[in-house]
Amino acid sequence: MTSFRLAMTTGCLALVVGCLSGCGGGDEPAVGTDGGAAAADPVQSGSGTLTASAKPNSKLSVFFDSPLQIAADQSEVGTGGGGGSQPVPSEGGGDMGTATAAPADDPPADASGGGAVAWAELMPAELVESSVKNLRNELSKRLVNLGAYNSSFLEISVFGSALSFVAEIGRQHDGDIGWKKNAHMIRALGIAMVEVTGSQNARGKKGYDVVNDAFLTVCEILDGNDPAAPPEAEEEADISEAAEMAYLMKVIERQLEWMQNNAGSEDAFKEKAELAQREASLMAAIGEAFNTEGFGYGPASNDEEFSAFAYGFRDAAKAMSGAAKTGNFEEFDLQRSQAAQKCVQCHMVYRNG
Repeated sequence: MTSFRLAMTTGCLALVVGCLSGCGGGDEPAVGTDGGAAAADPVQSGSGTLTASAKPNSKLSVFFDSPLQIAADQSEVGTGGGGGSQPVPSEGGGDMGTATAAPADDPPADASGGGAVAWAELMPAELVESSVKNLRNELSKRLVNLGAYNSSFLEISVFGSALSFVAEIGRQHDGDIGWKKNAHMIRALGIAMVEVTGSQNARGKKGYDVVNDAFLTVCEILDGNDPAAPPEAEEEADISEAAEMAYLMKVIERQLEWMQNNAGSEDAFKEKAELAQREASLMAAIGEAFNTEGFGYGPASNDEEFSAFAYGFRDAAKAMSGAAKTGNFEEFDLQRSQAAQKCVQCHMVYRNG
């Protein structure tokens, strides 16, 4: 836990949030422009077989850039535990102090044999497919040519991480998902894109060619074709092997910022409820994943405090998704603030610890 707390401390300025409306008119959520620290691995050149490492580094190393501002859009949020409410901190409101996690309100999502998560309870099959379709569109915008790639390859690291994560959810999912039999390949291709765009040699034609080749292979699979150059990929994997924890936190920040700016009023919410449901369901899945054994925190390390934060975030995101589905703006807005505050509280505990 010492290394975890240290990573939380040193990473608090690692994330800068950029364009929230995307390149296509603002209907779809979009990531920020900072993809995190670059790795030292060289870029693999050429087309053909792509090999992704078995398990990305899952150490948590990022904060929300302005966590108090993210959480400060409500004067109060419910505690989620059925007992009163607590104020949301605001900028300039004094030292927040060290937050303490309340016990998780609900147990983890129902699991079947082997400890598998019941992903359908958090992210139904149609939302898994919708999420992958959206990620494909966002990646396409940034890979249309070398210039677009060079100006946005850090964003591709985050989109690629989200793609590999959702692909692995699809592989483990018990629902009917069109590309499920090749989900392990999509996962490997997403990881490969992240390894290139997160490296010191990401910029330039060599990096672009590798990433674009991986993306075009993803498109082949999603279009229902067997890829001409399939990647080397293990069929079985843990959810923690699909994406780094740091990148998934960047996905969460992007989602919360997008919701505040694009679904923060009842009229805007009505227009974007379907998108908000999809993004909230992905947030819930990420919250669940953070407590799986592979990430090394929560139950895996007997860290009940972290588990409470992660499960509290998951439960709020799940409630957001349900509220978006039924068109209940008041509940959606309440749970959005609750989810944001769980993140802020968790970061304050581990940064100050």
